[in-house]
Amino acid sequence: MGLPKPLGPLAVAFADFELLRRSEAPLIEHEAATPVPPMRIFYPTSQQPKWWRDAADRRWLMSITYAFGYLQTFILPSTTARRIMLWVLAGLEERPATQQDQLRYDKRAKKALHMIKMNVTNELLKEVGIIYIFMWPGSALAASVSSPIVQLSEGSDQRLPIVIFSHGLWACRTTYTALCCDLASHGYIVVAPEHLDGSSNAVHYHDENGKRKWIHHAFSNVPFVNVPMEDRSNQLRQRIAEIQRVIDVLEDLDGGLITQNKNVITGKLSLDVSTLKGRLSLSNLTVAGHSFGGATAITACGRDARLRWCIGLDVWWEPVEKVDYERVAGKVPVLLLNTESFEWKKLTDARKLFLDCRRAAANTTEDPLVTEVATIKGTCHQDQSDIPLLFPILSKKIGISGTLDCMIAKNTNNWACLDFLQRNLMLTKGFKLSTTVEEPSFAQKNLIYSESEI
Repeated sequence: MGLPKPLGPLAVAFADFELLRRSEAPLIEHEAATPVPPMRIFYPTSQQPKWWRDAADRRWLMSITYAFGYLQTFILPSTTARRIMLWVLAGLEERPATQQDQLRYDKRAKKALHMIKMNVTNELLKEVGIIYIFMWPGSALAASVSSPIVQLSEGSDQRLPIVIFSHGLWACRTTYTALCCDLASHGYIVVAPEHLDGSSNAVHYHDENGKRKWIHHAFSNVPFVNVPMEDRSNQLRQRIAEIQRVIDVLEDLDGGLITQNKNVITGKLSLDVSTLKGRLSLSNLTVAGHSFGGATAITACGRDARLRWCIGLDVWWEPVEKVDYERVAGKVPVLLLNTESFEWKKLTDARKLFLDCRRAAANTTEDPLVTEVATIKGTCHQDQSDIPLLFPILSKKIGISGTLDCMIAKNTNNWACLDFLQRNLMLTKGFKLSTTVEEPSFAQKNLIYSESEI
């Protein structure tokens, strides 16, 4: 149980970056006022991680609040178990700084201890404990913290291609760490923002006064099927604007326009802003995402010409409006990488509409248009995330992981992404990859390409 070492030849490092949030509005209509989401940045390094070094900073689960967010997906709204979970986690969260908050904390903690003594929460505590153990050093990621970025051979271009990865519903910046590390180990800089639209399991940010605040899942008390699609489309619009703000920040980091004191993250996890100065190949920018993040990636490509390629993992198509299909059609090469079980009529109809738009665009453009659609056999929706890697037995038992071995599923998924990126980057004039990938035998067995148009 735990995340494996990255697939590529390079070691991986990561660091966090965050700017102060200037507005408290939950949804921003004007893109210029959209807040920059906090982000984790993975990049190649020459320093191999040591299991005892910075173990606390390298944990997969950054806070117990994220454990609460994950558990909400398994415990139905408005149940006794849900209320008990709130009490229990109240006793595990960080102590507030003010005296008034301290009184509230003590009250909730007493309730939590009372419930534990009454032996009411035994089963719930087992679930909390399973996730909470990932707060401990034993689950440290196979990546180092804030190590120097790799230096390529003398005379070669030191700029590295970029992948912005958008997380899905109930996820966060660390949910896809295995994929991010595999990409970084092949010479990519991977930026994983944590969206502020209320779709993550939890996200914290710092307001204009520097005070840390939390945003929990916006619809945690509403069954998934009861959330109006209009609300999801509103979230999607904010997500796209946030992706655009991330690109703005990357441009400023590459140009050395952001000073270190602008990064409100402190300690070893804080990104040294000089790390990325002059190292970002902004003309080779990919956006990728899983589920709701896949919808974000697809839609963002039609809104921002700076994005050159797109990877959608199990795209949740329903929140995407038709006008966005038409915007992205013919714009960029696209890989749609699906799991076998993530299928229902509305979803497949929406995907067909998108592909029809792509075919129509291919008939009206002189430039080659790449649309690749592939399915990984024996997989479920969460096989494209870290969850089955961390909980392989439990994931199989509760049906969120397919029949394919979770490690093979991860390797197949991540190889397909790397292969797509490599083939398209090789077509870029004047750009040379720092590493290459070859097709493994398991990819031939488990990948089915149902459509490829060039």
